[in-house]
Amino acid sequence: MTDSYEALQERVDALARQIMDRIPRSNGVGSRHHTVPRFLLEPFSSNGQVAVHELVTDKRYVGSIKDLAITDFYTVVVDVPGEGGGPAHAYDGRIETILANMEGTAARAIREFRLTPAAITADMRAALAQFASFQYVRGTRSRAEFEVLIEYGLKLTHSAVPVRRKTQHRADVQAARRAGRTPARGNRGTGRRPSARNGSTPTARELRDWIIRPHQNEFLRDLGKRAEMLYDCLINRPLTIMTLAGPWLVIGDEPLVIVDDQNYVEHRPQCLLSDRERARRWNKAVKQGRPVGDLVHLYNTRPRGLLDAEEVALPIAPDTLLLWGPEGQSLPVHITLTVGESRDVATELNRRQAADAFLWIAAHPDNAEFNSLPVPPRGPVLTVCDYDSAARDAVRTFPGRPLRLRHKDVLRRA
Repeated sequence: MTDSYEALQERVDALARQIMDRIPRSNGVGSRHHTVPRFLLEPFSSNGQVAVHELVTDKRYVGSIKDLAITDFYTVVVDVPGEGGGPAHAYDGRIETILANMEGTAARAIREFRLTPAAITADMRAALAQFASFQYVRGTRSRAEFEVLIEYGLKLTHSAVPVRRKTQHRADVQAARRAGRTPARGNRGTGRRPSARNGSTPTARELRDWIIRPHQNEFLRDLGKRAEMLYDCLINRPLTIMTLAGPWLVIGDEPLVIVDDQNYVEHRPQCLLSDRERARRWNKAVKQGRPVGDLVHLYNTRPRGLLDAEEVALPIAPDTLLLWGPEGQSLPVHITLTVGESRDVATELNRRQAADAFLWIAAHPDNAEFNSLPVPPRGPVLTVCDYDSAARDAVRTFPGRPLRLRHKDVLRRA
């Protein structure tokens, strides 16, 4: 009898827990974690050196692959028994170990695929689809998107809706009378807003000054679930390896390129409202005793997700890339491009790499065209159609580097 999906999922979870229990927590703690694996960067290097364009500082230099990493990026903080039986905290680096094992499987699949493209197996396809799915959600830009979304939600919760005090006061009086209570007249002559009278409620100025960042545990908690949803978008696509006539490709810290020429944003009528029009609608709702609400359109500035992608590309060398084609179509397992075709593909792919990159773009030191690669201005990772508030400002500001774990934040290391 075939197991149900729930039973199969329980067995998989139990096996995963057994594997995790066999890995020491201290593995990978305190070390540099590559958000783009070394095996992807090494073909773009010469003796471990790559040409780098750092987007934060706009600097260009030749540096080591080791520097394109972030210390403890995949390390989490866990609860452990402390001295005397009390609770304590410790670092746990097992996620980095799991990712490293997955990268090793993907690296072997890529080597075999390049040697004998026609002999690609179902296991190789699965390994590459899994690797690409994790690569899309594990990077610095994905973490920045998550952090900005959390900051926006928290600031939106505490942002005051621009309803006139007089309008709100009259609505409160009418509501009290309908409920059979004596209306509280209050003191309307002070000119002070409720947020200024209550020290526990932040003002709009305070909200704008605050930087809210969730703990990186929150980002890493559901990393596998997010990748699993994307895996289904790749595994059924035709996979091909494409060889260019020259080493013209570059790679960024978000190397998975979503090719979607129909990338557009579907706005709603509320998105076109000005701040004055939104305020007018809110005041009208308050006067009529209706709940005050509005549609908030929050969307990603990256191309749309894997589900809507026409093609998905991943450079694996300066002259080679993996390409997942449209689902339901057939592609040859190996495509060799002419010089003209190679130039066109490299130009388009490099343009998309530069647009999607968050912290850096890298190329082989011998790539003479790298320094002239046009890089668009840095912009927000998310954007929103909303009224003027601290929450909207948080979204429209380009986020900085990811915050790093500090060893003083925990009592001891596991």
